[in-house]
Amino acid sequence: MYNLELFGGLFFLLLLAAIGLAVAQFSKKPKDTSARFYLAAVLLPLLAALAAVAQHWILGTNYQVDRTAIMFIPLCSLVVFLFFKHLLAQKRSGWRVALAVLVGVFCVVHFGRVAQLRYTSEWGYDAETKNMMAYMDAKIPKGTKVKLGVNWLYHPASTYYQKRFGYDFTEPPVYEKTLRTDGFYDYYYVQPDDVPVLDSLYEVETRFSWVGVLLRKK
Repeated sequence: MYNLELFGGLFFLLLLAAIGLAVAQFSKKPKDTSARFYLAAVLLPLLAALAAVAQHWILGTNYQVDRTAIMFIPLCSLVVFLFFKHLLAQKRSGWRVALAVLVGVFCVVHFGRVAQLRYTSEWGYDAETKNMMAYMDAKIPKGTKVKLGVNWLYHPASTYYQKRFGYDFTEPPVYEKTLRTDGFYDYYYVQPDDVPVLDSLYEVETRFSWVGVLLRKK
């Protein structure tokens, strides 16, 4: 149940340990090339975080969250990788090897639990857009065109799949930030929360998992 929290907590502790090790190494051997490189690697995510804080307070810029914060993954992962590399390079490192193996096993188990190729947490809403477009292509008779509207979240993917597979049952979807409530479209692919807004004009054609609902004009 708390797999993500445990993983995040463990990674945070490893980051703290890596920072402490980098500072200690540089303090002992400030002219050593590897110590300087390790300290520089540690400072990269810290400086990036401080820059984000400074931009927020000085310029009003929003903090990096969700997909905009992906840049921190390789920066922090490099620090932890170098931390384990240092531990395994030490003599009499039996307990260090055991620690590295334990963390490695945990990461493999974690990956096995969450890995899948259907969607990512950031773009889960597009998990069924391809299936929706294929469904419409199979449903609409060849040579017939209908008006298909999509919630703006689905616009990039639906446009891509239409061009990629040559679907000609509709014109390219229009990008609109607000829902049309005038019954203009024959079919409307929307989020589940949009259905109550349109239920006077549309009825449910089919639901695509938990991410989207295809509506048909009454």
